[in-house]
Amino acid sequence: MFQLARRTLRYRWGGYVATFIGMFFCSMMLVAAGGMMETGLRQTVLPQRLAGADVVVAGDPRYILADNPVGALNERVQVDRDLVTKLAALPGVKAAIPDVAFDTFVLRDGSPVDTEAHGRDWGSAVLSPYSIGAGAAPQRAGEVALDTDTARRIGVSAGDKIKIGAHGAVGEFTVTGIVAPAQPTTERSIFFTGPDVQRLARDPARVDTISLVAQPGTDAAALSAKATAAVGGPGIAVLTGNDRGNAEFPASLEVHDLILIAGIFVALSLVAGLLAVASTLSLVASNREREIAVLRAIGATPWQTRRMILAEALVVSLLATTLSVLPGWFVGEFLYRMVVRIGVAPEELSYERGWVLPVIAYVLAVATSLGAGLIAGKRALRARPTAAMAGTDTAVKRTGWVRRIIGLVLFAYSGGLVFVALNLVTGPFIAGPANWAAILFALGVMLLGRDITRVLVAVLTPPLRRMSSVSGYLAALNAKARVPQLAAVITPIMLMTSVATATTYVITTEAASINIYTESLAGNVIIKAPPGGFGPEALPKIREVAGVAAASEFTASAGFVDDPPDPRAGADLGGWQFKGFTADAAEKVGAATMTAGSLTELKGDTVVINDVYSKELKRGVGDTITLRLGDNSRVNVKIVGLMSEKVSFESIILPIDLLSKHTTTGLPLYILAAPQPGTSVAQLSAALSGVVAAFPGAQIVDRYTLRGSFEHHLGAEELVNYLFLALLMGFIAISVINTLFLATGHRRREFGLQRLIGATRRQVLRMTAVEGALTALIGIGLGAVIAPLAFVTFALGRTGKFVPAGSPLIFLLIAGAAAVLTLGGTLVAVLRTLRNRPLEAALPT
Repeated sequence: MFQLARRTLRYRWGGYVATFIGMFFCSMMLVAAGGMMETGLRQTVLPQRLAGADVVVAGDPRYILADNPVGALNERVQVDRDLVTKLAALPGVKAAIPDVAFDTFVLRDGSPVDTEAHGRDWGSAVLSPYSIGAGAAPQRAGEVALDTDTARRIGVSAGDKIKIGAHGAVGEFTVTGIVAPAQPTTERSIFFTGPDVQRLARDPARVDTISLVAQPGTDAAALSAKATAAVGGPGIAVLTGNDRGNAEFPASLEVHDLILIAGIFVALSLVAGLLAVASTLSLVASNREREIAVLRAIGATPWQTRRMILAEALVVSLLATTLSVLPGWFVGEFLYRMVVRIGVAPEELSYERGWVLPVIAYVLAVATSLGAGLIAGKRALRARPTAAMAGTDTAVKRTGWVRRIIGLVLFAYSGGLVFVALNLVTGPFIAGPANWAAILFALGVMLLGRDITRVLVAVLTPPLRRMSSVSGYLAALNAKARVPQLAAVITPIMLMTSVATATTYVITTEAASINIYTESLAGNVIIKAPPGGFGPEALPKIREVAGVAAASEFTASAGFVDDPPDPRAGADLGGWQFKGFTADAAEKVGAATMTAGSLTELKGDTVVINDVYSKELKRGVGDTITLRLGDNSRVNVKIVGLMSEKVSFESIILPIDLLSKHTTTGLPLYILAAPQPGTSVAQLSAALSGVVAAFPGAQIVDRYTLRGSFEHHLGAEELVNYLFLALLMGFIAISVINTLFLATGHRRREFGLQRLIGATRRQVLRMTAVEGALTALIGIGLGAVIAPLAFVTFALGRTGKFVPAGSPLIFLLIAGAAAVLTLGGTLVAVLRTLRNRPLEAALPT
């Protein structure tokens, strides 16, 4: 069969061009997604500053529930400084070096310079190691050393004096030296002496990491085992090898978004590939009914004929997939760099161009092609050999019962996913089941495509015949006679319309709905702290300004409910949104709408939770729950109030003092100032500008800046979704054009006969234009029916409204693009076919 398939492909290669292109792009996207998936699964982060450490002891940033990591903590998890002495005493340890980082900024001419540098202890510089290029190492309090990149950015040299802000204060320091790391590092550093680090770090009793340098001849694995026995336990990680990089860059463990994106690429590539390749192979098989009938007539069995079709599909898919591997690797790396640039993955994560997942992608691509070949070959084999040889219409008009049953099951499963989206998930995760509901419904429509197309053609052709005379009459007859071919062309148009519309409206709805997080704070002047946070003197000064009715410190974090067991398992993978306010002003700045208790009681170890969640926990005012805060601390808190919130936007409110000390900065990041009656927000902003200027690096911002405190990945998700949508639409557009060319090329004889009996080129073009309009109308209409399963479901679950955010022009633009693509592709394909002379075209092939 392979030899026969190879020979037939020599003469039938034109019909397989569309299949080849579709398979090439499908497998290329699978290989690209495989690279991103492997990068997320391996989580390879090479150590930079800590390269000189043999073993690194650090806080474990994973939230572990029942021995399974279920989320990532969003603050820096530290360990006790007292462990340094204990670890240094272990046999085989040459040195135990603590390291702690804190946010800093440099003032030049009274304005902050964006250095993105972290403050560190000079004692940790030996780990890279850093060498002194100019000047000397800092020795006393008030002295610092800058790395070469930071010194270049702010334009200073050894001996200069600079002002540095950190942990809510600004001080003057002398630059004693300019230092350079032994190897390139993505982080910039300002090195302080030990006393200054103790004063400026968030908690002097805790450090970020403790690096162990082994004595000569000591094995790192053996030393790691000793360290684990000495200090290991919940919340502490002992790391060696490349895992040391995870301690240096804990954000590298937050790769669930990257894995999720890669998984979506894989799933939708398979779906799009199966649909597109199945439709093109179906048309190829349909166009070869006469050839297949001859083979059947001379003794070929149905199984032999199907083996030939499968062999042809396999040869094409093997060639296309083989050629797609190399570009797939480069496309995957390009996409990975894009998601790194927009913050989905940390730049320190090494891109893995391994062979395991690309091979799996290779197998999946081939399996997709073979599956499509089975679908296509089954229809061709139903044709009666005598009828096909005689040239009569042998198209299968009816859908098999198996396809109908599977299609109905997919419809039912799609409905189940809608129920899940509306009742069992919250937040951004509503988009998952909502999108899959639309995808499965589209698959069901594909399986029942002939039945649906037949019904729609029967409904639309009568008015079409009345509106466009002879052209409409002929187009209507062709549509009724070519339902299977019409259904094959409609499938990619339906996919294009539904996927583009659903994805775009989900993105716009998510972008608009996120403002609900901060809508209650819209009436305040919002002051953002400089890097490191606001010191304790900031709030009193803000409150002294005329026109301020109330002012509250504010910060945001995320965490989990440990006890009682959380019925929601956390609001999402990042945990519950935690918000911290100053108790005496929380109500006046719009922190929450209370249904029980009072925000003024929010002092000490207390908390205010959502009233619905209170019922789920079976805990009310006066009861105690246990929270796991962002730095992995467990805190028992008393419920002092209940509040009402919109579904999917629930949060937990804590006292600002309690929440802030468990964040990476250790200080509040915002101050909210509510204006007095009669004073507008703009007037109060002007009045506060002078006081804000007294805190270098602080600035007045709008409430949309607070969105980053709640969902910092929103912008990244938008860009990734748009990027993926662009790639998928390009793939589907190619599929539409290929399918149209393939379907139209089969009608060469029909067009030739029409021209021989007197039809002009213009009349043929007019007839096919009406057919194209009918095809576009049905495809766009089906897409318009499927898309709301995703975006209406998402809007209901996210905002409680049926109508998604976003202009109706979005759908009109998508529908217009689909119509132009369909009509343009149809007319170009027809013009190409009409280049043949009528007599030659009318001869049977």
